[in-house]
Amino acid sequence: MTVILSVDQSIGGNTGYAVHSDSTLIYSGYEDFKGYRTQSQRLKRFLFVFKKLRDRYNPNIAICELVHAFRPQKFANTSLASTILLAKTIGLMQVVLPEEVDLWMANTSTWKARVLGNGRSGKQASIDYVKTFYRKEVNDDEADAICIGKFLYDEIKMGGPVEVKNVLELAK
Repeated sequence: MTVILSVDQSIGGNTGYAVHSDSTLIYSGYEDFKGYRTQSQRLKRFLFVFKKLRDRYNPNIAICELVHAFRPQKFANTSLASTILLAKTIGLMQVVLPEEVDLWMANTSTWKARVLGNGRSGKQASIDYVKTFYRKEVNDDEADAICIGKFLYDEIKMGGPVEVKNVLELAK
């Protein structure tokens, strides 16, 4: 049995998360970070939520979205500060997960193309997908986390994570 913890990380708004046991969604939700004033408060809350998910569900693999290097010419709505903050969330996830649990990252357009059928799908597409296939009403952050987890399960089923990147491999 594969227990997948998937995260659609954000510190400025909502972070969505989902837990799959093989292909079955067993839990999902989101955390709203808008009420936390400082980056430190937001990161501490992220750490608290992630630890709680780890302890409750004991995942044996985890996945989040790939954080792109700061390139304002390509990602106009991304600031250097938000890129650094998102990278910090990945570091927190890696530290919190047991050594034997790999943390993978998926390119947003790749998981969207595989799960939703179009790499440029908007927020509503993942909400509609979850409503149709999981019969669950969710916001876009929670929907994305559910879809990211489904993407990783499908990759594993096809023979291993191919279109995802292991966090520790990227650090080499």
